[in-house]
Amino acid sequence: MTNGNAITWNRLDLHRMSVFANRLAGVLADRSETTAVGLVGTLGAGKTQLTTLIARSIGVASDDVTSPTFTLAQHYRGSIGGDAPVTVDLHHVDAYRIADEDEWFEAGMEELLDTSASQDHRVWIFVEWADRFADWMPDDTLWIRIDWDTQSASPGDLPTDLPGENDQPRRITITGNKLPAGLADDESAS
Repeated sequence: MTNGNAITWNRLDLHRMSVFANRLAGVLADRSETTAVGLVGTLGAGKTQLTTLIARSIGVASDDVTSPTFTLAQHYRGSIGGDAPVTVDLHHVDAYRIADEDEWFEAGMEELLDTSASQDHRVWIFVEWADRFADWMPDDTLWIRIDWDTQSASPGDLPTDLPGENDQPRRITITGNKLPAGLADDESAS
């Protein structure tokens, strides 16, 4: 997926996941080009949860965000920024059910990834299970891996079933060829 540097956030409960999502949204808002984000992680690790928090950061109600597992894609429009807000089109794609390259293109993924952004309009494309199609993702994809944080958690803190919306600790690792500044975890630095 990438050989670039990595940024890691450890010990992410729901509060810190929200802090990360707000930080990521702020960083993405500063990019005027379309941004593809590849979400990687096991079933139930928090890929949809992170996308819900991103949607909330642009003003979309959490209740309006649903998993695109059966619809392939969900589309949301919001805005971000104080005095000079920019419009954000958030496309949330679940590639789990896409079987091969033909289905990838039939689903319109190439056109979606080619959508143009502008100075006052951002396009963010969050693709769950994107690692299955890494060769077809743009070279400048921002890769986010979500794992259970077994290093920081005590054994009783780790999930024993599918977690859904739980508060179990996670670790997020961000990689990419154009790794944006401003995503460092302030808590890890202290």
